[in-house]
Amino acid sequence: MSWANRAIEKLQSGEVVEIENEVSVIKGRLKYGHIVTLESLNSHLPDQGEIVLVRFNGKDFFRLVEEVGKKKVLVGDSSGYTGGWVRKKDIFGIVKKIEKK
Repeated sequence: MSWANRAIEKLQSGEVVEIENEVSVIKGRLKYGHIVTLESLNSHLPDQGEIVLVRFNGKDFFRLVEEVGKKKVLVGDSSGYTGGWVRKKDIFGIVKKIEKK
C-alpha cells in the first residue's frame, strides 16, 4: 500500500494525518521532506490558494488550488503548470500545517 493510500484511508475515516512529503514541491511552501498535516475535506470544497492531496490522472500529488467551481477545483503547481479540473471526490485532504523535518 502506498503512502497516499494509507493517508487517504485515514482521512476518509475522519483522522488527521501527518506524513513526510515525498512527491511534490510547491515553490516557497512545500518541499521534499517537509512534514505535512492533512485534514479531510468533510463536506466543503477547499479555498483558492490552499494545498490539497489530490488524485489526478491516476496519481496522487499535492497541488495548489487555483480556482474553485461549483463542484470541481482547478489545480496546479507554483511554477505555473495548471493540471486541470478535478472533482471533489478526487480531493482527499487539505494541508493544514507544513513543518521542516
